[in-house]
Amino acid sequence: AYDPSPVVVDNFVIRLSENGTIYKLTATESSVKTHSLMRYKHRGSKAYGMESSPAVWGKYMYFSDNIGNILCVDIETLKPVWHYDNRDDSDATVVVAEEADGVYLYCGSAVDKQGDSGYCRFIKLNAKTGECLWESKIGCRKMNFGEKKREGGMFSTPLLGHGDCEGLIFTNICGMGSDNGTFVAIDRASGKIVSRTRLQFYAWSSPVALYTPEKEMYVVTGDVVGNLYLIEAKSGKIIKTFKGGNNFESSPIVVDNYIVVGSRGREIHKFEIY
Repeated sequence: AYDPSPVVVDNFVIRLSENGTIYKLTATESSVKTHSLMRYKHRGSKAYGMESSPAVWGKYMYFSDNIGNILCVDIETLKPVWHYDNRDDSDATVVVAEEADGVYLYCGSAVDKQGDSGYCRFIKLNAKTGECLWESKIGCRKMNFGEKKREGGMFSTPLLGHGDCEGLIFTNICGMGSDNGTFVAIDRASGKIVSRTRLQFYAWSSPVALYTPEKEMYVVTGDVVGNLYLIEAKSGKIIKTFKGGNNFESSPIVVDNYIVVGSRGREIHKFEIY
């Protein structure tokens, strides 16, 4: 099965799979062929599948897997460059950021193999070496949803702040403290949480940004019971809540002054921001 999205690099398509195989493919109008592939092992662990999508910087690809490995892989050779152990399942896609003093990765984990409670470890790594610059340990718990128990932690791709939020990064956290769902802003230099916004329920959908002509940043994100939130990014204040679909698992896109997002129930919604 394939949860990760493929990525095109030069003349190749890179695809990660849930059986732990990384495929480097060539594609034409009539066929798709495997150019090369990579499999890897980590001592003492069995679940190598990937549910997050790869991120690319130059010739390097970065991804996380279901046991907490974060890998840097040379795309040309499909050989690992470095490895970091983030200690639990990581479904959130790694974010690459070119900053004034270097290139960095941001990634967060779920609370899965830790038990009913534990930590979402949101980390900043040096993209070239894998060195950890900081680790923000966010206490989270699993949540009961009917007869099912849902994992806590981070599942949405973090969002880099720009404009009046330069230097921040935003993400959704499931089961943080007493909240079911929390939208947080984190300082990219220190890893400290600078604001937290309580949502009505937890969110798997990734947040997206909108900017005014004055470079004021606003964020739209959806939760799993069909709420879509418009948030003033700098303060964390919810400006408006739209009740839309049954469950927003897919991430919205921004088109001019509109938000388009898919929902469970075979629906696609379009919202106007005004």
